Amino acid sequence: MVSRSHTGDVARTRALVQTAALVVAAVFVLVGVLGFIPGITTDYSSMTFAGHHSEAKLLGVFQVSILHNIVHLLFGVAGFALARTVGGARAYLIGGGAIYLVLWLFGLLVGQDTAANFVPLNAADDWLHLLLGLGMIALGFFTSPRTARR
Repeated sequence: MVSRSHTGDVARTRALVQTAALVVAAVFVLVGVLGFIPGITTDYSSMTFAGHHSEAKLLGVFQVSILHNIVHLLFGVAGFALARTVGGARAYLIGGGAIYLVLWLFGLLVGQDTAANFVPLNAADDWLHLLLGLGMIALGFFTSPRTARR
């Protein structure tokens, strides 16, 4: 959206969907950084690069690894880049939400102690992924301008 001030200067304003995407992206970057901070991440010394053997837990609840934290950081950076446009922000929220719903299903179907659980994920992660997926999709649909929804 572009508006003109009384002096004729062009002022840019963000669409609500772009603001929502920026907030979600910032949360992902924050979570990625917090995953590397001992104390905020419990059992930090047991963190592995990847795999279900990592016993490190963000906030003592969500199982993390170095790879898991990097994925959060990259997902946040992608959100910052995509939030520059209305269409990109909407795609980030809806597409990212769909990815999180797939991760939720993956977590439910793959055993927590199997090699396939390479991220790693625990039950708390699984249910958080469901909420994130649904929440991001809802934000993508309900914060988009009407013209973007058609």
